[in-house]
Amino acid sequence: MWEISNSFQIFGFSCAFATGILLGVGYDFLRGFRKAGHPSVFNIAVSDVLFFLIAAVICFYMELALTAGRVRWYFLIGVFLGFLTERATLSRVFVPCIAFVSRVIRKGILNFSALLRCGLELIEVKMAKILRKSTLIIKKVGKTLKKLLKIG
Repeated sequence: MWEISNSFQIFGFSCAFATGILLGVGYDFLRGFRKAGHPSVFNIAVSDVLFFLIAAVICFYMELALTAGRVRWYFLIGVFLGFLTERATLSRVFVPCIAFVSRVIRKGILNFSALLRCGLELIEVKMAKILRKSTLIIKKVGKTLKKLLKIG
């Protein structure tokens, strides 16, 4: 009853390894977004602390689900090795790709906002012309009404 079979330990280690890889991918997203911009040291520190708090909660729930809350060293080693494996392999390609996509999206948003601003300025100029013309027309109508009222 107190023993854990070898197959279950291998399964637990595999799940821990996969969790480490997924946490590494999540951290790569964070690093990619950082490379696209110029965050301050404070923002980097806060985002790292938040990421590792979330990672700790994920690891806790995974270990709770697999080992019924008992701390198993193979699980912790599996998460660590999965994270290191991802950082040594996928991370080298993944982070620059995410940074590139983030820059493209940021430039697209900036270009769209500039285009939108130009469009709104054009609409404002056209509306100002229309309002000037309509005020001139209203003044002319008002003058003609005054003349008609004085005559009648």
